[in-house]
Amino acid sequence: MKVAGKKVNWNLADRFEPYGSRLTIDVPSEVDDADLEISLATTDKCTALQWMTPQQTGNGRHPYMFSQCQAIHARSLFPCQDTPDVKSTYTFNIRSPLPVLASGLSTGSKLFEAGKKGELGTLLYTFKQEVPMPSYLFALASGDLASASIGPRSQVWTGPEELVSSQWELESTEKFIQAAEEIVYPYAWTTYNVLVLPPSFPYGGMENPNVVFATPTIISGDRQNVDVIAHELSHSWSGNLVSNASWEHFWLNEGWTVYLERRIMASLHGEAHRDFSAIIGWKALTDSINNYGEDHEFTKLIVDLKGKDPDDAFSSIPYEKGFTFLYYLEKLIGREKWDKFVPHVSNSRVILVHAHTNNS
Repeated sequence: MKVAGKKVNWNLADRFEPYGSRLTIDVPSEVDDADLEISLATTDKCTALQWMTPQQTGNGRHPYMFSQCQAIHARSLFPCQDTPDVKSTYTFNIRSPLPVLASGLSTGSKLFEAGKKGELGTLLYTFKQEVPMPSYLFALASGDLASASIGPRSQVWTGPEELVSSQWELESTEKFIQAAEEIVYPYAWTTYNVLVLPPSFPYGGMENPNVVFATPTIISGDRQNVDVIAHELSHSWSGNLVSNASWEHFWLNEGWTVYLERRIMASLHGEAHRDFSAIIGWKALTDSINNYGEDHEFTKLIVDLKGKDPDDAFSSIPYEKGFTFLYYLEKLIGREKWDKFVPHVSNSRVILVHAHTNNS
């Protein structure tokens, strides 16, 4: 480990559940501002990386790797201040024999330089993320991938055999982007890629900037499940640009995203579609509350996570209770006034937290 090019002492403490191991670095007192260089390797205990065998992929030909850093798994991949209110830009340099995607803009690929230790035929893929983002949005994937255009600034990536059906299913992506831009403000991330993962992918979707990870179950052949993309797209504003400062306020991320998702779908399919979706969401909310018990900590809009893993508090509650609060405010003050506020959601983090004095 080096600070300003010089080796320094460091210590990795014993693991403290559920937060991991604290890394302490002795920085010379005369150093005010310096680059920190850390060399490391992950272990089989890295919870941020998922490794699939060929048999777990669509065509069974090659292994597959993808990351999942939300909520506090980035720290198992590399040392970081793994909290949403700390944001960084990133440069990715990834070596793989298979195509690579990352949560940044591609700056090309080339053969791994001769003379360096590496497998024959391995490519070096490079990406840059110049919009500061929290560590939980750090994302990588590599596998047998092919791509096709689904709009002027969008591509879908998936296995070669699934490409045509995925392209057809997601061809309305640009309409989603344009609808969101009308509600909030212009899309800030330049390109919008959707990676449809293999059947073994255990999640619905993950809003990684520039490359959303999506479950293959949305490729149903009838375009009835693409609202998942509307949700993950909405995170491009709520969450990815404007983030909750801590996981206690996760509802500010997901409540706003569900709200924007349903506004997008309403702009394309009418207000009745949004209201029906809200009814379905209310059912999911009441089911979750009944499952926990009405007085459980995790039924609150703002939860106490001291000593707890944020994953343990995950449910539909921050999504649907957050949406319901915002939906109520819209109806209370009227759409015309409310819509003037929505683009300034960056200020709403403080306003709404203090407005919601009843934390039950």
